Amino acid sequence: MNKRIRLGIIGTGIAAKKLHLPALRKLPELFEVTAVASGHMENAQKFAEQFEKKPRVFNDYHHLIISGLVDAVDLAVPPHFNLEIIQDALRNGIHVMCEKPIAENVETAKKIINISRAYDQIFMVAENQRYDPELKQISDLIRMGKIGTPKLFDWNVIVNFGKDNEYVNTPWRKNPKHIGGFLSDGGVHNVAVLRAILGEVEEVCGMVSKVSEYIGGDDTMVLNMRFKNGVIGSYSVSYALDAPAHKSLKIYGTRGKMRATPREVEIIKENTIEKYPSSITNLFVEEFKEFHSAIADGMPIKFGTPESALRDLAIIEAGVKSSRTGCAIRIEELLE
Repeated sequence: MNKRIRLGIIGTGIAAKKLHLPALRKLPELFEVTAVASGHMENAQKFAEQFEKKPRVFNDYHHLIISGLVDAVDLAVPPHFNLEIIQDALRNGIHVMCEKPIAENVETAKKIINISRAYDQIFMVAENQRYDPELKQISDLIRMGKIGTPKLFDWNVIVNFGKDNEYVNTPWRKNPKHIGGFLSDGGVHNVAVLRAILGEVEEVCGMVSKVSEYIGGDDTMVLNMRFKNGVIGSYSVSYALDAPAHKSLKIYGTRGKMRATPREVEIIKENTIEKYPSSITNLFVEEFKEFHSAIADGMPIKFGTPESALRDLAIIEAGVKSSRTGCAIRIEELLE
């Protein structure tokens, strides 16, 4: 295959416009966007106008897939559309990268993965957080014994979406079909971070609530987790509280504490604080690079595997189900 991949973009909403398009503009030697599809033809036309060489526009994703214009597709659609489009693309010999979450629930995600295993084409899920160099930095510091053996964590995320926020006002998010609404839409990112650092989750006990009147679905969650390596801790998130937005991860070990923010990692002991600045990269550029390497060079997918995306979603779904039943949920049982 030519090293420059002909790419079709299906879905021209916020993710495609603000996240994928800027990344693809940095990779002209790897991808040529040759086709665009959206159920809203006017949106697709406006999106296509942003390219120097205008891609062909379709109002039906299937026509794009069978057009002969693309080697691969990038799906930036509501998650409940992923199953149908992924199956159509793979069946027609087209490689696929889809936005997260992989599906609207675990059962559908398992179906997608089973379908994808019947084809040789690349199927990848675009979980951009896994490409954050800070995750490796944190893991390296832990491996060096900077805090001893990790035993406890606290991962607190406040997003603070206002009534006028464009994500809040996206029609499919106002009436979400994906489990937990924003809790899974954004939550899979946060779970991906935890899993990258601490390993696999064994059990989840969750509490879910709705704070706002304007956000579709529940908007606030606390998950108590037990990891397979014995680490325990809490992940808390809200998309509705009127508080400063922030992300703060604290990991407590047998010989110290680690605090990580998006720009810095601190190792805190009784009388000392060591600070390690975090490098910043365009995470969306990195995920497109991995997609290209998998297609053009046959490189194995490291960060964007569907199986890992399934586990991210399963942890959120376990928390939602636990909140409803009052019982802890074992992840492996949910994945059976």
